[in-house]
Order: sequence, then C-alpha cells, then structure tokens
Amino acid sequence: MLAEREGLDVDADPRPRLAVAVFGGVMRVTERQWSMSENFSLEAMREPTVAYLAQVGPAPAESRRET
Repeated sequence: MLAEREGLDVDADPRPRLAVAVFGGVMRVTERQWSMSENFSLEAMREPTVAYLAQVGPAPAESRRET
C-alpha cells in the first residue's frame, strides 16, 4: 500500500518495507516499555512513541521513482 501510494516498485525498492519495519519496531519497543510501567494512560504511550519516531531520519532525498 505504501509503495503503491508512492509509485514505487516494492520488489525493486526496499524503502517501503524498511519504513514499515522501522515503524513496527518503534511501536513494539514503546508498547513493551509502556506495558511494564505503572502509567497505562494514552499519553504515557504517546509521548515515547512521538519521541522515538522523531529520532528516525527521513529517507534519502534521492528518489528512485522512474520518470
């Protein structure tokens, strides 16, 4: 879905799969830390999620889209 939206060939360009894997990893780490804490509020889950995702840099500026 991500590759299709961005006009990329998922078999030739690994970036869509990498983006999904990184997001999934962030969510897994955040959920694990959140579930082991004493604060189960939505905000307690949101804050580290936002902080961790902010540490993930943007994709390289060079586009692999075929023109």
